[in-house]
Amino acid sequence: MEDKELKESTQYENLIGVKVEKNESTLIDFLGDDYIEPEIDTDFISQHWREMPEYSNPAQKPFAKIVVNLKTEEDFNTFVKLMEQPITHKTKSIWYPMKEKNVNRIWGWYEDEETA
Repeated sequence: MEDKELKESTQYENLIGVKVEKNESTLIDFLGDDYIEPEIDTDFISQHWREMPEYSNPAQKPFAKIVVNLKTEEDFNTFVKLMEQPITHKTKSIWYPMKEKNVNRIWGWYEDEETA
């Protein structure tokens, strides 16, 4: 199979090595002077979410993060046994102790016929 060279259909400026000054433009600069920022109808939002239950989803940040380097496969296997959770060569991170996975369907909103 021979190497075929692609030919450009147009000429481009060669900007390699050209220092570009930082542009401090904003989204409004890009959209132009005709842009009118939409108003948020808070009454509509309030009516839409009327009588909805409160919801809080606090961030679950770790106390500490550690990078562990394992020299050999034997070290890796020992580490997996110590952690007592599924870890493969593709695993990027784990929680210790292992976090239970929440099944989303158990957190659904249900109403029985009496309260509906």
